[in-house]
Amino acid sequence: MVFKNYFGMILFRNIFFLLAGIFFVSCSIFSARPKGRVEKTLHLMLNSTGFATEFCLFEVEKYENENYVCKAQKPNEYPKCVEYFTDNVNYATTNPKETIDQIYKGLADMELARPALRKRIQSIGYITTGSFASGKDTDAKQTFKEVENYFTSENLKIKTKLLNGEEEAKLTLSSIQNAKDLKKQNKEIALLQIGSDSIEVATQKEPKVLTSKIGIQLVLDELSNIKPGINACRQPISAFFKSEASSFDRCKEFIRENLSQSNRLTSITKLKLNDSYQVFTTGSTWNYFYPTKKEEVTIEDLNKTGKDFCALTINDILKKGIKKKNAYNLCYSLAFKTVIAEILEIKSMQILQKEIYIKNLATSQTLFPEFCK
Repeated sequence: MVFKNYFGMILFRNIFFLLAGIFFVSCSIFSARPKGRVEKTLHLMLNSTGFATEFCLFEVEKYENENYVCKAQKPNEYPKCVEYFTDNVNYATTNPKETIDQIYKGLADMELARPALRKRIQSIGYITTGSFASGKDTDAKQTFKEVENYFTSENLKIKTKLLNGEEEAKLTLSSIQNAKDLKKQNKEIALLQIGSDSIEVATQKEPKVLTSKIGIQLVLDELSNIKPGINACRQPISAFFKSEASSFDRCKEFIRENLSQSNRLTSITKLKLNDSYQVFTTGSTWNYFYPTKKEEVTIEDLNKTGKDFCALTINDILKKGIKKKNAYNLCYSLAFKTVIAEILEIKSMQILQKEIYIKNLATSQTLFPEFCK
């Protein structure tokens, strides 16, 4: 009898612990799940950089539980972001009319190709970066006003935001840190952001974004009248002028010499982004040089690609499907980026695709909190 009671107590204790374990596991599983009804909305992100406007569609999932962070995924019908340019051959422009034309063109294309998808859009997030941040304040305000008026007339929720270089760098660095589909190394993450009017360097540990007013367009404007030096950076107009073709090495030397004459580099050269950093870089023109979306480029890659591109004529570049607007300055563009990378002692960089950055903005509680509530 005593044996039976003892056996029963052991059996009861084991069953108790088993049930308790199942209860706690179940609680942890269900508490981790988002509670409440799932709501899916189609959210259009527009990013005007001053010379192009990017269209990115995201299906945003949000839950009734306000503490759960909403998620964004690309819809199958619109899997990639699309850029719309104007025909102005200037490298950058803050003309409101051209920007509005880019937006209308993108919407018209979407209406014709995917009318059902276009009708499902419920909210718009519109950000402007690049030369807008340093352009005329009236230009940015006028653009915002026209964009807001148009989408409001369509009964859509619209939120606009002008980002300066430092704000954009912080958001981009945050995007890199949060991205799960990026290959991360066991190194500190750093960002080199080369914009039209400024350059930013941001790292995980450095609390302040390092910035300098030596943007790729700003420096080009300054150097354009310095002859014959600038001729080394000019793209050959045709095969007839190839004997005077631009030289990547001489273009780099010309850019480096002029940048070193001022103190504007001092603010960003406080850090040397050597092998102890995993460096990411942004910019739409990278896709022209590496159309297959090469994830990582070394300094050797940059120098080789630069020499190849500087020998191409305008017609050669147009045959690659590159817009005329950007064909004239590709030799200079890559020479400038390579000089900055060499000054910062960067050995290799990973090109960050804009989709990752804009996806993070689509669910940003800082920029567009109402779209996730």
